[in-house]
Amino acid sequence: MCHQMVKRLEEYAHFKGETLTELQRALGLSAAYFSAPKRGRGIFGADSIALVLNHYRDLSPDWLLFGNGSKLRGGTPEEVKVAETAYKKNKVEKEYDEVLEKVNKLRTSLRKVVDTMFHELPK
Repeated sequence: MCHQMVKRLEEYAHFKGETLTELQRALGLSAAYFSAPKRGRGIFGADSIALVLNHYRDLSPDWLLFGNGSKLRGGTPEEVKVAETAYKKNKVEKEYDEVLEKVNKLRTSLRKVVDTMFHELPK
């Protein structure tokens, strides 16, 4: 059962546009805490389940524990699709902002290099 819950958490993380590592960091849990149940060792305790459900309020407890119904609390299939689209949109916007920031840093660095090169030319 714990193995299946970890798989569902991975699916939920993917649904949210996160990696399992990002989900682990958000919860403050180690990677080993998730990998042990996947190997048939260790358990995913009630305190960790409560932590997950408290942090991810839209996650359905019934789906997490048993795989029943929608992964979102009270979510119909249409609501899940809308939420998934919103999550993907937010992820793309975040990635765009990160790329734009890197481009701006690169542009600034390139300007410094060009300015330095022209400053060092003989007059």
